[in-house]
Amino acid sequence: MVGVRVKKQQKTIPIQQQREALAALHRLRKAYSEDISYEVFKARESLRDETLQALSLFTDMVYGERAFGQSFLLCDGCHMARALNSLPCDERGFYLFLCATCYQQYQQQQARVQAEPREPETAPPVEGLQQEGTS
Repeated sequence: MVGVRVKKQQKTIPIQQQREALAALHRLRKAYSEDISYEVFKARESLRDETLQALSLFTDMVYGERAFGQSFLLCDGCHMARALNSLPCDERGFYLFLCATCYQQYQQQQARVQAEPREPETAPPVEGLQQEGTS
């Protein structure tokens, strides 16, 4: 038959399965960018930009348009919700990409770490220098 199109039935993929697949892609992107050298990272800027644009598009398709204060990236903690924008950096100086729930857990963990008693740091004696209280 000429000119007749047969339309395939589209399979509906459950939303949880869509979110898990998208989370896997976000984890892959993060692992890739952490495992390459700085030179390769800089040289592949256009590929990084294309990848981030594609992930942003897929994230919008799965989660809907982002609300004010939400990132196009998924949370690095649970990978099941959008990260929040404008979070501070961690102790290493890296930006945090966490959802509200994971950020709250991060803050609680940091508070526990700060509350833990620490032993005073003492430098080992340097040879040739007199220590206090000795002559």
